[in-house]
Amino acid sequence: MINYHLVALFTVAAIGLAFSSYGQPRPQTLGSLWPKVESTYSGLKVKSSAIEAAVYNAQAVKQTVFHK
Repeated sequence: MINYHLVALFTVAAIGLAFSSYGQPRPQTLGSLWPKVESTYSGLKVKSSAIEAAVYNAQAVKQTVFHK
């Protein structure tokens, strides 16, 4: 004979697990947010371009000093 209480318990548990995890938002962590911030925040692009310009300037100064 089938134990109807166990069948009902497992059915309710399966439905409960399915609905409890369905609509849950994922927690926002720095690792998941950083690519979005990096691509849209203009201050980071300005800073990285300033660093890149300083590196190119230093390379240009070294080349002109050694070629004289």
